[in-house]
Amino acid sequence: MHCVALGMTRSDMKQFMGHVSLMFHLGKVFAIHVRLLLNFQCWRIRDGIPHNEDGISSLTSMIMLDFAETSNIASLQNAQKSCDAQTRSTNRTTSSRKQAIATLQSKELVVASLKGGERTWITEHLSDWHASIYVVDDANTKLTIPSNRYIIDHYDKLPDIMVFMHGERYQWHNDDPIYDAVPIIRSLRLPHVFSAGYAPLRCAWIPGCPDELYPLNPIEKGPEDRRLTEAAYASAFETMLPNTPVPSVVGAPCSSQFAVTRDQVRKRSKLAYERIRRWAMETDLPDRISGRILEYMWHIIMQMPAVYCPPAAECYCMTFGLCNLTCSRITNCEKRYILPKVVTVPNGWPEEGGGRNGWPVPGWNE
Repeated sequence: MHCVALGMTRSDMKQFMGHVSLMFHLGKVFAIHVRLLLNFQCWRIRDGIPHNEDGISSLTSMIMLDFAETSNIASLQNAQKSCDAQTRSTNRTTSSRKQAIATLQSKELVVASLKGGERTWITEHLSDWHASIYVVDDANTKLTIPSNRYIIDHYDKLPDIMVFMHGERYQWHNDDPIYDAVPIIRSLRLPHVFSAGYAPLRCAWIPGCPDELYPLNPIEKGPEDRRLTEAAYASAFETMLPNTPVPSVVGAPCSSQFAVTRDQVRKRSKLAYERIRRWAMETDLPDRISGRILEYMWHIIMQMPAVYCPPAAECYCMTFGLCNLTCSRITNCEKRYILPKVVTVPNGWPEEGGGRNGWPVPGWNE
């Protein structure tokens, strides 16, 4: 994720992520990735997940040991000491965290929908959540975007946990074998959200990770949306988050769906969110470009690193309790997600449309 700063080209980076065996020859880069893995290992401990649960720790330990053979040992030792210190602090914080979780009073689905979209699935299958449904393209509804934005309107009375998501139940980017949002929300581990403050609803890296945008070195050739987004990102970033350096690399799981706590949201002032909304309302950029810019800014707005790409195995385990997956790569786990070749969900999905137009046959993961 930080390999560009160490002299790797974009092509090198893609090859690195696609072929894990190359990791054993990249020297100093390993220490960075091991520190990342150690941090997530510490988070798992703070979340109360057993250190050896379902082999995930063994996988992580194996990767860390192999890295250690060719990495900066002192750096790894320092990272391990940091992890140990965080683990020791768990005894002091577990009680208060459990108390906070036990006293959870409110949780809200904040849904961005289109006029005429099917939304009954939310009340039918997620009735234990309160839902605020914003209709993007209907000015006559009570909740519209961007003139009525949830965080601004509720800043002083936010619920304990919010999940920001899209309105259609089945969408190409939903991290589920049949692209279903229902099991994603049902399996969401609220203790982890409390602990981390922010959690993407997607663990598969592609698209978005590890390096979706290079704001300081925008491409001049390539897909139009990518070119226009990179060209406009730095200026938009400076407008929305003044006094924050524009990152050289931005990466995060797509696609603007995440869970966040009230405290995490309030790490920025209401004025900051009003400034972000003002940019969204006043920009001359096409909607698809301004939306893409925000898509790769939300994690930064919520105080996460510019490159925020949790290892897939750790993400599935911590965020959704899926700790027995087979994950041979840091980028994805087997039998969880296939990137469809066409983004439009087939009519009648999942009962119809499987095996056609680039969509897998439901049950492919069984």
